Amino acid sequence: MYRPTRHRPTRIFISAMLTALATAALTAALAGEPQGSLDAADAQEPPQLYQVEIVVFRALSPLGVAEDWNAQSAQVLPADDEAAPEEPAADPQILERPDVQQLPPAQFRLAGTEAALRRSAGYQVLAHVAWSQPTTPRGADIVHTLGELGVDNPDLRGTVALEQGRYMYLNLDLAWTPEDPPSSLLGATSGAAPVTFTLREKRRLRPSEQHYLDHPAFGVIAIVSPLTPTAD
Repeated sequence: MYRPTRHRPTRIFISAMLTALATAALTAALAGEPQGSLDAADAQEPPQLYQVEIVVFRALSPLGVAEDWNAQSAQVLPADDEAAPEEPAADPQILERPDVQQLPPAQFRLAGTEAALRRSAGYQVLAHVAWSQPTTPRGADIVHTLGELGVDNPDLRGTVALEQGRYMYLNLDLAWTPEDPPSSLLGATSGAAPVTFTLREKRRLRPSEQHYLDHPAFGVIAIVSPLTPTAD
């Protein structure tokens, strides 16, 4: 009669040896891994920066009809995404206000647009600035003033915000108080001074596309483009 050989102690020994070898190999691999790779994995990626650029201009020939601007405190233009669902508003108290970096004219992408406006007899450029910044969460209401962005025009003031939710949005709240407002737009306010024209608009953007935000008295051409990080 065949009696199987008892190999149980041998199998236990081999299994224990393989487990010990595997444990030793794993320990060696972890010990040999550079610490910097773990730190790099844990480090947060820097935020994407965007170049935001706006050209603000007035039409010397009015773009609209006369209105009572003293009775109407603001010309509010509707957003082009009213049907889009709103993201929950962020809490500005717990968000860090991003820094902005003014950009020199050599980096302007709308230089040709400004030159065309200046060549035209029908328009006057009020401001042309560009800056870099990351986006802020939609609804955070974190804005930068025109002065912070490099606008040096006492007749023009307001704020700009670049927000990111499901889409990217440019929020403008601008006020222009000209010394010589277009008489054809004054209507019932003719002869009264000063008169302030306001443009408030929330515009959904596609990166690197020009957008025109109009108003009967003045307008804005804007472009927002992603910036590629430069190697140090």
